[in-house]
Amino acid sequence: MSEAARWYEQYNALAPDDLLGLKRLSETCTALEQAGAEDENRIVIDQILTEEQESLALCADDRCVVAELLDVPVNAVTLGPELIENGGFEEWSNNQPVWWRWSDMATGDIWNKGVFVAGQDVFSWTGGGKSARIDGLWVRRDANLPGSRAGYASSGVALLPDTLYLIAFSYRTDRLKEGGSGLWIASDPDVLFQYEHYLPLTQGSWRRYYILGRNLPDREIRTLYLRSWATGSFLLDDISLRTVLASSLLTDSLQSTIFSLK
Repeated sequence: MSEAARWYEQYNALAPDDLLGLKRLSETCTALEQAGAEDENRIVIDQILTEEQESLALCADDRCVVAELLDVPVNAVTLGPELIENGGFEEWSNNQPVWWRWSDMATGDIWNKGVFVAGQDVFSWTGGGKSARIDGLWVRRDANLPGSRAGYASSGVALLPDTLYLIAFSYRTDRLKEGGSGLWIASDPDVLFQYEHYLPLTQGSWRRYYILGRNLPDREIRTLYLRSWATGSFLLDDISLRTVLASSLLTDSLQSTIFSLK
């Protein structure tokens, strides 16, 4: 086991951006510690554990996830400035999150009728602060009308042509059915993705979702709609939209938008 730790440590020094090797080193050192290593090895093991845990924490961010999705080294990826304001839903005014507006497509006029309520919640992705919560109380299901949905719409964001973007956000679903929550950004198939993208259920757990794709059209102002389509709860936090800066040799191979739940 000690020999394995030494090999993993040497490999990590040669390939520090390989998160799997980093994870294996941490697991091996933890196993050694639990097994009761000799006193002369304990200081070294404790030092390795501390260093690797710090490294894993530093790489548990959106930049590292992008590198993983593109299968490139972390240092080959740079994220541009944040384009979303109040993505953590910490600022509210008159029971509405600043920079966001309520979008109600459950009026029964063009769409199916439904009853949705929303506001701030104290349960958040980070364990502190606020989040946005949407609760579906009742929906009618008339097959002749589009589904009822409601949620939060962002202020307009200018997307640049032929540019790679990352949308990342944390969310939680509870008592929702499949297809009960989603994200809409455009009906144009060349804008990251087309129509509503329905989100996987999280069964009461906070998860982080990543969408990595290219915007092809000329500069356009776009709005992000994060909505509930069914009865149950849909919570949102830490929403981010940023450009992804990397060598064209690395990103040109991205043929279609990547969707990933972490």
